[in-house]
Amino acid sequence: MSDPPRLLFRDADEDDLLAAAAHCESPDLLLMWAGPIFAFPLDMRQARRHMRELGPDDLAFSVTVADDPGHRVAFLELRIARSHRLGRISRVLVHPQWRGKGICQAVISEVTRRAFEGPLLDRLELTVLAGNSPALRCYEGVGFRMEERLRQARRLSSGPVDAIQMALLQEEWTA
Repeated sequence: MSDPPRLLFRDADEDDLLAAAAHCESPDLLLMWAGPIFAFPLDMRQARRHMRELGPDDLAFSVTVADDPGHRVAFLELRIARSHRLGRISRVLVHPQWRGKGICQAVISEVTRRAFEGPLLDRLELTVLAGNSPALRCYEGVGFRMEERLRQARRLSSGPVDAIQMALLQEEWTA
């Protein structure tokens, strides 16, 4: 696998959220990506409401290729609870044509670096559905560890599915 292209991170807006959601072509895919906060299909009203609800410390990133800043490759959010020194990565989506090229690991690594070097967090956490092997490999490759399996945490059209709570501590990342 070749190195991923140089990536640019910028603050995301409603259009970036909708562009990411456009790759969630079913209620199951939207649930897998965004959790239970959106109704399918995600529309501009929901996107605007969600982006307005991000707190002052929360970040939503649209990731593009440096050579082509109009070409989106990923979207994700980092929610920060400063008083608890806690960050939560969520809604990670690599656009389909960029999957399998190291983009996810590059994106998660950069967001982890920014979280631990910027707001001085002690802990980053995320949740991933149990059957999402590529995402699990990506997060483990950055250093996240499984902490808890939440049995039947979500219901897809095929039935209930477990979710896996993962975390990475600042001292683990530094080491």
